[in-house]
Amino acid sequence: MKINDLATYLCLVALILVSCKKDEPIEPPVDNSYPAGTLDLGSDVNADFFGRVVDANGEAVSNASVIIGDLSTVTDNNGAFKLDAASVPSKLAYIKVTKSGYFTGAKSIIPQTNALNFVQITLVEKQLTHQFASGTPTTVSVQNGVSIDFPDNYLDQFGTEYFGQVKVYASYVAPDDVDIDKFLGASYGQGKDAVERYFENYGMLMVELEGNSGQAISLAPGDAATIHMRVDANQISNAPSGIPMVYFDEKVGYWVENGWATLSGDEYAGTVTHFDSWSFAAAYSAAQVSGFVTNDLGDSLSNFVIETNSLNGAAHIYTASNGKFNAYVPSDQVIDLSTFDECGTATIITSVGPFSSGTNGIGDFQIPNGSVNLTKQVGQLLDCGASAVNNGYVVMTVGNGSYIQHVADGNFEVHIINCNSASTYEAYGFDMSTNEQSIVYQKDMSGNINQTGTIVACAATSEYISFSIDAVSPILYTADLFCGQLDSGGGPYFTAYPIDHSIEIISQVFTEGSYSYYANQQPNTVWVHPDDMYNFASFSIQSVLIEWPANPGGYLQMTFHGFYTDVLLNQHTISGDMVVLRDS
Repeated sequence: MKINDLATYLCLVALILVSCKKDEPIEPPVDNSYPAGTLDLGSDVNADFFGRVVDANGEAVSNASVIIGDLSTVTDNNGAFKLDAASVPSKLAYIKVTKSGYFTGAKSIIPQTNALNFVQITLVEKQLTHQFASGTPTTVSVQNGVSIDFPDNYLDQFGTEYFGQVKVYASYVAPDDVDIDKFLGASYGQGKDAVERYFENYGMLMVELEGNSGQAISLAPGDAATIHMRVDANQISNAPSGIPMVYFDEKVGYWVENGWATLSGDEYAGTVTHFDSWSFAAAYSAAQVSGFVTNDLGDSLSNFVIETNSLNGAAHIYTASNGKFNAYVPSDQVIDLSTFDECGTATIITSVGPFSSGTNGIGDFQIPNGSVNLTKQVGQLLDCGASAVNNGYVVMTVGNGSYIQHVADGNFEVHIINCNSASTYEAYGFDMSTNEQSIVYQKDMSGNINQTGTIVACAATSEYISFSIDAVSPILYTADLFCGQLDSGGGPYFTAYPIDHSIEIISQVFTEGSYSYYANQQPNTVWVHPDDMYNFASFSIQSVLIEWPANPGGYLQMTFHGFYTDVLLNQHTISGDMVVLRDS
């Protein structure tokens, strides 16, 4: 056979073989991309931020990375952070927090440029939920009726096929979870039509996948997982038959619609092609509301939690340093504005709306007297040199609640909802300029307004006596203080004073409580004597004995205020407090 004939023959054979081969479906190219956040969040503005990062037990998370706009920092030993003049979008500032061993934490707020914006973020610990071998479809139960059906195939961080153990870290946050600061971002995001939406949350699921060496792995192209999420009993009556699935886009700081879940019985189910933090959420047009929150005395309530309740969901925001809140809400709905205390109870104060999409509704409201047990703690934060702290904070703990307040001029005013009617609270201060911290003081919670007194943010200061006459700058003693129990013909008493005896406190009572000291009053009370006081003229001083130590080495704590007449018959006001170690 000639060469040309051989070539022709081989071509004919190949043609026959190809024509006889069974037709196979052609797999279309897999598109594993998914929508990213593309909303226009407005022009950039400069804003100041202060906040705190805690874990699920309310304990401070130190050395966590905080990113806001173009700035970053780390939290201090108390979980606090502050960033000034961060460049952020005017419609939504994104605060992102990361630390090894925790899922990413995030809050997104409408920033205020003329006030200090406050945020609190609870980091959720990453704990191994389940692990299984790749190549075998597996269902993993998380908690609260939430489960995930995983497929066969996975990729590693380099995009190559992964074989080995798939480690699942997952945590579910219910929509009515008492810890409001676990939820990521805000109830705001991007709908499937790429416009802004308000999302009513039906639960949030945080998921991360790791391989044998702790490397990040992901679902392979063409594979999908199914999330099953049980609807809470208080939402089931209004739950729609179908609902958007949204994931939290950590690049932009808001939720993005990417899927659809269907209701069967009391459970939603929907598929996902990638794992981020997911939520099933009803979508509405978004409106923006703002307002100022005050108590019945007209005091602005800063760092104060407000709950916005809509048809079948709730969102939480904090007021800024001026008492103002800004929030997104679902349009065309009446919104209940409520307080939210550390006991997990929401108390409806007023209702506003409905508002049209995109408009700004004003929801100024006042917390009525008696609606909640609202108390005010006032005092002064000083540094080691007895000067006012101009960049610090105070932390107060009452019952199960912990409150933090930034201090810019030495003076502080902290508003607390005392839901458990506690009689005492703990307080300490921190100077962010010097990293000096005070001791932890126990203070008396005796009424609606409580004098916390002086807090000295200084590690070397364990005791002090501070008092102010005629409301001028306080006189502060931090050394050469005496406090002891003595005896006289009238029985035992205790006394406390600085070395120059500019003031002396004497008491024949050793029981914590409130006392009054008037001219010509019988003994058995607490006496406060400025060095120029004229005992035979009019005076009236009220005191609160917070703590009397049973043994030397403990702390005596007391506050006092009132008026007195000096030896020249001039009348003066006086107020002060002390935390003094008992010497004898």
